[in-house]
Amino acid sequence: MVVGYAENYIIQGFNVLKPEQSVSVMRAFDLESEVFIEEITTDVFEEVLFNLEALEETETAITSSRRLEQGYLKKNLFGKRIIGSCACCKKEYPVSYLITAHIKKRAFCQPHEKRDLNVVMPMCRLGCDELFEKGYISVLDGLFVDMLKTPNSVELQNFINEVSGNTCEYYKEETQSYFEWHYDHHQ
Repeated sequence: MVVGYAENYIIQGFNVLKPEQSVSVMRAFDLESEVFIEEITTDVFEEVLFNLEALEETETAITSSRRLEQGYLKKNLFGKRIIGSCACCKKEYPVSYLITAHIKKRAFCQPHEKRDLNVVMPMCRLGCDELFEKGYISVLDGLFVDMLKTPNSVELQNFINEVSGNTCEYYKEETQSYFEWHYDHHQ
């Protein structure tokens, strides 16, 4: 089990998880919080400052992996065009301002889904991609919808209202299951 309980453990009430258990749950279910920032003590803060000052170099070489299919998916969406349209707000931007956005989160895709040209759509970097990625908006029956997420603000809600109700031209038989996954995942 994710938090370390035995298979036959019966939850009989409300339990507060230990910090390491909370981290396990967050990782297991791909949860994130930009609101909660763990408090640090003065000693820890001073140690961090000391360690930063002690750094001789601020860069290092790393070995990383990359998404091999991403270039093909992007080329399929944009070809050689310089300007493209956001699937959500419908505004035209230089392609460098558009993301090859996964409809179903890539982390949850099966290998064959990662290679499916229908798993992505263009979303602008100016807000639509972030709203879709975090589940503030989704697509239901071919229309962008407000998922009523929190936290929210007046400005964020105004932006959501601008795109809610827009038709998603990428909603079709081949993409329907991906959009259903996104909607269900963010409910």
